[in-house]
Amino acid sequence: MGLLALVLWAALLAPVLLHLLWALRNRRLLQLANTIPGPQFLPIIGNFFNILAQDFDFIKMVYAYRERYGHIYRIWFGPKCYIGLSQAKDVETIMSSQKFIHKSRDYAHLHPWLGTGLLTSTGSKWFHRRRIITPTFHFRILDRFMDSFNRNSNLMVENMAKEDGRPAFDVHHYISLCTLDIICECAMGTEVNAQVNATKEIESPYVKAVNSMCWLVYYRGIRPWLLIDFIFSRTSQGRLFNSNLKTLHAMSKNVIKKRKMEYLEDRERAAREVTEGGSDGSSAAAEDGVSSRRARAVPAPRVARTESEVLEAKVDAATGTGLGPDEDNVYGRKKRSAFLDHLLELAESENLSDEDIREEVDTIMFEGHDTTAAALSFAAFSLATNQHVQDKLFDEMQHIFGDSDRDATYQDLADMKYLERVIKETLRLYPSVPLFWRDVREEVTLGSQYPPSGYKVPAGSTVCCNMYMLGRNPDAFEDPELFDPDRFLPERWHGKHPFDYTPFSAGPRNCVGQKFAMLEMKVTLSKLVRNFRLLPPPQRFSLDLAVEVVLKSRSGVMLRVEKRPTRPAPAKPSRTSA
Repeated sequence: MGLLALVLWAALLAPVLLHLLWALRNRRLLQLANTIPGPQFLPIIGNFFNILAQDFDFIKMVYAYRERYGHIYRIWFGPKCYIGLSQAKDVETIMSSQKFIHKSRDYAHLHPWLGTGLLTSTGSKWFHRRRIITPTFHFRILDRFMDSFNRNSNLMVENMAKEDGRPAFDVHHYISLCTLDIICECAMGTEVNAQVNATKEIESPYVKAVNSMCWLVYYRGIRPWLLIDFIFSRTSQGRLFNSNLKTLHAMSKNVIKKRKMEYLEDRERAAREVTEGGSDGSSAAAEDGVSSRRARAVPAPRVARTESEVLEAKVDAATGTGLGPDEDNVYGRKKRSAFLDHLLELAESENLSDEDIREEVDTIMFEGHDTTAAALSFAAFSLATNQHVQDKLFDEMQHIFGDSDRDATYQDLADMKYLERVIKETLRLYPSVPLFWRDVREEVTLGSQYPPSGYKVPAGSTVCCNMYMLGRNPDAFEDPELFDPDRFLPERWHGKHPFDYTPFSAGPRNCVGQKFAMLEMKVTLSKLVRNFRLLPPPQRFSLDLAVEVVLKSRSGVMLRVEKRPTRPAPAKPSRTSA
């Protein structure tokens, strides 16, 4: 037998031997996984050809699998076993338990971009980051961002007015620029002016890079050969990935650098004020720093004026606490800083490096911009294609604002009950993050609704909590494909499982910024509906949904707008004699 023949035989036998060794080491995993319903699979490649047959269309695939196998099914992607879940009780078992807080290894595709920040970290690092970041989105400071919400939404409306009477356009373009401005201003304490600098023809480099990265992460994740860094880096997709990384990291590093300089200047100013005993000159200097931020609606750093307040400030900085009653005043002496300011304050006491801060900034900028933009875009489309819902929502706006074009207040948002239901219904049908992946490190019984007593999910597998299918579960929602905000009325929601609706995740790893996002969406959508009638595109158009980290429409989110009649100016007071 020649050398070439030996090499060929070795090449053929090596994968078989490796598979047999793997199967021997993972007997329990295979035994339990095979009791869970799912498509037939092949050794080594698993169900890759099943995925290929669906043209890599995840939405189409999960619909087909739920129809065939029910709310729990098994699929193999190479040697990795995935368990799909779309029943509230099973999702609760996973999400509400400390045993299953470990993110799947699939999130590693995001590490070059987001590092191991709050979204992608596990274990002690995640606990540490969660503890120090949560206070920055405390509900008691959210009203401070109302000015930014209103001002940037007004600019979005002004830019979108150019589309009045024109053919259909992609509303996501305008909304994503708005949400980018808001998150940078509110969380980072700096202005990027995305809505001013970008045009319909020239997209924001950051927004373009985010959209491209989401697609590339998805594209790479379903092509096994691209999971090898050596191969991926030498493809055109790998080169585009690295180019996007430079754009995204340059943006976040620039934001950090700019804010860090301002933060250090503020600390020096505050220190001078303390040493001078709060003299008029130092107070004026501190006020100058406050004034420069007032225009951006960014809370200024705390200025300690007495020895006790200096001590209190140190304690607050070390613990991330200090949400006392006086801190409700944005421009008073005691203030909660923006997200980035908070990280800068804690950098020394919590041992945060520049890279640690960068990965959290990248995470918040991505999650606070792209997920919200997706939700708002789908909400606008749903209103455009459901005119009766839009009319009812406009009536609510008229009831709150009348003929006034004033900005929304924090109290106004509490009165927007129907708008809140519209947003919830949008997120039920179009959850911004449609999938949550968790590693299973110990066996767990799921699918108890299936006889005789459910299925034992093996350790070493990955569960996929499918929010997209959870919200479209016909067992939980009557006529689940219908856009019906009133299904969230208390009397209709009564008796439902609390995990039937979990677009912001739930349990220990729920979204820390969900209240911030809800307020932002209320302000932005109310601005849109008060200023425009949203109309469907004239040609037949349908959303081409894709799971690209964030739920997107590959065909865009097309609609038309029609400017609502200008509100009459307030009547001038009559000149009558006293």
